[in-house]
Amino acid sequence: MNNRNVLRHLKRAVKLIEQGWTQGSNARDKNGLPIIKSGSKKAVSWCCSGALSATDNGDYSLFQASRSFLESIFPNNLYKTLGYDFSSLEGFNDLSTTTQKDVLKLFKKGISKLSKFDTK
Repeated sequence: MNNRNVLRHLKRAVKLIEQGWTQGSNARDKNGLPIIKSGSKKAVSWCCSGALSATDNGDYSLFQASRSFLESIFPNNLYKTLGYDFSSLEGFNDLSTTTQKDVLKLFKKGISKLSKFDTK
């Protein structure tokens, strides 16, 4: 998977997370009820992996590449010093102290890193 595809994917996912973010479910509807298919038109908020799934156009390898990339740039050391240990995007998203701002910061950090290599 090339960096440009992952970069575009992360940008699409950020747009969803900016609209609405959730924990404990891939996506939620306007009433806060969980939605199994994160690409549903009823979804109004998404977790990290839900936003990636909703924007991968059915390309599981793109989902996996983007997810793996984000997991490689976790602020893991900071969380370990606070007593948390997680190794997945879902674990980071669903941590009780994680906020929408934290999630967007992670995605935007990834976008910034990949943009340095994008030659257009």
